[in-house]
Amino acid sequence: MKKLILSASVLLSAIAIHAQNPAPVLVKDIESGSGNSDIYYAANLGNKLIFRAEQENSTGAELWISDGTEAGTQLVKDINPGTANSMGYGMSTFNNKVYFFANDGVHGFELWSTDGTEAGTQMVKDINPGPSGSWDGTPFVIYNNKLYFQATDGVNGYEIWSTDGTEAGTSLLKDINTNGGIGAVEMITFNNKLIFRGFTTNEGYELWQSDGTNAGTTLLKDISTGAQSGYPTGFCVVGNTLFFAADDLTNGPELWKTDGTANGTVLVKDITPGIGGFTISQITEFNGKAYFRANDGTNGQELWVSDGSANGTFMLKDINTNPTGGSNPSEFTEFNGKLYFNASEGNFGSELYVTDGTEAGTVMVKDINPLGNSFPIYFNIFNNKLFFMATDATYGYELWSTDGTEAGTEIYYDLNPGTGNGLDSEIAPTYINANIMYIHGTNGVTGRELYKLQVSGASISENNQAAKFTIFPNPADDFVQLKGAEIGNQVRIIDISGKVIYTLTVQQTTEQINVADFAPGIYFLMIENQYSQKLIIK
Repeated sequence: MKKLILSASVLLSAIAIHAQNPAPVLVKDIESGSGNSDIYYAANLGNKLIFRAEQENSTGAELWISDGTEAGTQLVKDINPGTANSMGYGMSTFNNKVYFFANDGVHGFELWSTDGTEAGTQMVKDINPGPSGSWDGTPFVIYNNKLYFQATDGVNGYEIWSTDGTEAGTSLLKDINTNGGIGAVEMITFNNKLIFRGFTTNEGYELWQSDGTNAGTTLLKDISTGAQSGYPTGFCVVGNTLFFAADDLTNGPELWKTDGTANGTVLVKDITPGIGGFTISQITEFNGKAYFRANDGTNGQELWVSDGSANGTFMLKDINTNPTGGSNPSEFTEFNGKLYFNASEGNFGSELYVTDGTEAGTVMVKDINPLGNSFPIYFNIFNNKLFFMATDATYGYELWSTDGTEAGTEIYYDLNPGTGNGLDSEIAPTYINANIMYIHGTNGVTGRELYKLQVSGASISENNQAAKFTIFPNPADDFVQLKGAEIGNQVRIIDISGKVIYTLTVQQTTEQINVADFAPGIYFLMIENQYSQKLIIK
């Protein structure tokens, strides 16, 4: 049973913790008054944030930019003039521009790009001529210095397209489903190939691969032979192995793996024996193994781990021992050498958990809401802490943080004082750009707007305990090699003051970075949202 009394000491402790943290600062009241600017879908462009925001009665939902100041937070372009909305849901940084899909009111949702200026915000190509638009809502993937996405030209259905950023360089990769409809979805890069789920009427949804050419785009394996679909999904790269879930119609939905060859695409283990089964989901790489959620038919949805072998695939811990349900772990995020997630033990609601990869080391970090569920979600790493959204018995949905200990797991700030929600549980609330964490929230007076937490240069620190890449040589004076970063990762080099001086989208397993023009001193190389290794320039 849940504890029914929350002690005064716990309340006073929460208030004291809250008081010592810097308050998030309102960057700009974009939709003035109590209206919501409804910030969605952000991408970094150097040391600025590109995002979608709405001014309902003036420009509608359009493209905005911010450098973290009120004056530097402004509309980039009113793509669909007037109060109509232009912005779709895709946004990706590629070759020093941000690409997205937008509707200008004439062409429907088409591919656009921006360099952060009004003049530099243009439609790349009208893929599907006319007002219907080309986009189907799937995300971008970077591969071999091109940006890949799904679109339709009105003739071939939704297929894979690629762009180099020019109209002439934007083209259909291959018409996989020649009968129209959806031909390809869910792409990932693996072993210098593009892997995805493709559809034909003869094979259904199966595992496909591409080297970026029409001829090199082929069926990798027909997992469920014939027209029935194997439906590979949930792709996750772990070393030289790609894990995913699929159904061969003999074993049911199970864990599969591939080395990029047909013979090397095999069932890992029949976790739920027989043709039935339960969905494998949340596949995540951690310490060279695949962690995921699975149901063996006895214990419910629990935390499993796999090294790619049948014997090495097992339930790590039965967190919820109640035979009628599982713990439903989700939101897996690596931080400081451990894997954090939310789960429900049964006697507690959905709370914050952590694992070091052992059964004994898989524990609840803190019972944040002793009276129910805290629902920790939307994890993000910033300033050597793990931030997330949660609710407890005192506050609504607010910003929390943890250093991995129970005592160090605290409400960071009660943005909307009292039981009101400072954050929206339906929208990812945080975006990180260099030394700024942007927060989409409300103080109860303005609507949901753009806030920030900013770290001074002195707070930037080396955090390489979980680094999966190397930089060499270090110190350096001309070039450094970056090895081991994942293709598509965003790399930034930051000086000691916190200023971003170099950005890169990883295109290959080894990247060479020219640092000859860098002033001598100490820098930090950051991948995605984590500060990582110190870089010394001689």
